[in-house]
Order: sequence, then C-alpha cells, then structure tokens
Amino acid sequence: MTGDFKFSVVDCDVEDKQTLQKYREKRAAWLNWLEHDESHAILALIHNMAWNDVVFRFLARMAEKDTSSPLRNSLVAEAIIDGHFATQVLAVRRLMDKSKGVISLRRLLSDLKKHRGLLTRENYVSHDGLPYDYEEAERRVWKSREGGGPFWGAMTGPDAYSKSKRTHESFDQLAAVIPERRTRTEQIPSALFDRLSEWLDASDADQLVDWSHKFLAHGADVHSRQRIDLAAVQPSLAKITNAIRCLARVSEVIAGLFSSGFGELVPIAQFNKYEFLSSAVLSESDCDALERYWDSLIDERNAFLDDVSAVLISPPLTLAC
Repeated sequence: MTGDFKFSVVDCDVEDKQTLQKYREKRAAWLNWLEHDESHAILALIHNMAWNDVVFRFLARMAEKDTSSPLRNSLVAEAIIDGHFATQVLAVRRLMDKSKGVISLRRLLSDLKKHRGLLTRENYVSHDGLPYDYEEAERRVWKSREGGGPFWGAMTGPDAYSKSKRTHESFDQLAAVIPERRTRTEQIPSALFDRLSEWLDASDADQLVDWSHKFLAHGADVHSRQRIDLAAVQPSLAKITNAIRCLARVSEVIAGLFSSGFGELVPIAQFNKYEFLSSAVLSESDCDALERYWDSLIDERNAFLDDVSAVLISPPLTLAC
C-alpha cells in the first residue's frame, strides 16, 4: 500500500528521507483504515451509527406523538428496538476491538502512538511536495511572477506556500508550539494520544462492549454474568448516543491529521422521510393471509426440534443435523 502521492520521496522538502518513506507507508495504511477500506472503514461505520441513532429516535418520536401509530404494534416495535440496539452495540464492539488483524479505532489509536516518531513536523507538512519553508517559497513565487499579472496560487507542490503555511499552523496547534520554536524533527506529543484514549475510556463504549460479551456476541453463563454490574452496562439510548459522540470526536481528531475528516456527521436525507407513513401499514383484508403465514413460520421452526434424539442415535452416525 503506497498511497496516492503526487510527488516522489526524493522530490519532497524533507531532510530525513528514510523516515519519510516509512511515514508515507503508515499514512496510507491509516487512511485506508479511516476512509478507504471497502468493508470496515472507521469513518463510514461511525457515519452509519450516527444516522441509525437519528432514525431510531425519529421513529420513536413518531410513535410517541401518535397513540394509534402502527409503529406501536408489538411486532414492529420489537423488531426495530432489538435490531437497533444489536447493530449499534456490535458497531461499538468493532470500533473498540483490540484484537490483532482487525480494523478498529482502538487499534488505530494504538498504532499511531506506537509510530509517533514518524509524525514529525517536516513529514506532516512536506510529505507530498509542499515546501517546508513557506516564506522562502512565497518570495520565490512572487519574484518569478513580477510583472506577470494575476495568477492562481498553487495548491500542491513546492509553490503551494499558502497551503504549507496552513499546515504548519495546524501542526502548531497539535504540538502546542509557537511558530518561533518550530523544528523539522519535533513530533506530535504523546499527550495528545493519551487524551484521545481518555476520551474513549470516559465514554460508555467499554460498558456496551462488556454487555455484548455477556449477552450479544457470547452466551455467558450465570457465574460470568454475575461478575459485571448488568444494570450499569445494559445498553440505553443515552449510552449509545454518548458512545457515538466520543467515537466520532476521537475519529475526527485522527482524521484531521491526514484528511478533512467527517464534514457533516449525519448526511442529509435524499428522500421523503414521511413516505408511506401517512397510511396504515396493514389493511384488514391482508390480516387472514398474514395470520396463516405467521402460523406456518411458527410450525416450521417448531418442527426443527422434531425427532432430535432419534436422528442423533440412528445409524449411520452423521454430522448433519
């Protein structure tokens, strides 16, 4: 994974070329985790969590406002509520996973801190062709344009002095350094990553993960369940929303190191949110047929248990159930 860089390492205004090469490799990997992985990109997952959180609360408010709403039907409500909590908790579990070989926010934060030595000012500013000394670049550009009339300033490469200046200022904020004390080798301090870890620890995410271990992803026995405070870790809308808030904020900081971040966390709905909701979900004429369908589904699944013992012991022995 090499990344989509416009300039080669040798053409970058960085003195430590070897460290720059390692930084570019890690930067590409981190961006892949954040944005580009087609199945597990962190920002996309948090976008979905925020969207689902809004949708669920929106539907709940509809049901609250209308006592005759079909959303109050027990089957509809159960499916929506159980599905919402399960998918949200599993998403939190994925983002907080510390296991090797997974894409997660926890692992990304840990990897950034582990390779903090690559996050130097010169790599941050000039990893893809920007000039390190933007003042010198500005003087050179204006000298070459004397008498040449108006022009568009470069956004990439050694002439992009304005972007270089903004990038330096961004690093100043991250490193808590004043411009007069800038050096090429200074790094983003470990305290920044410690703070992000504290944000995650202060969220309800770990509690939701604990609950998922006992009730969602695994079937914990009674002794295992007794080792945690179930009332404290049980999911709630408030805990899920708080977890999303913290996960989004940590991700936004990390994404800001390499790209523009989320933009808007929740996208604008590109459809009519009220479509079909003004009419009943079910007409009475459909009830009899659906009742028979419901019964058939129950009978089919109850039949799963028929003759279990007989099939188990009947020869020849087979692994098929």
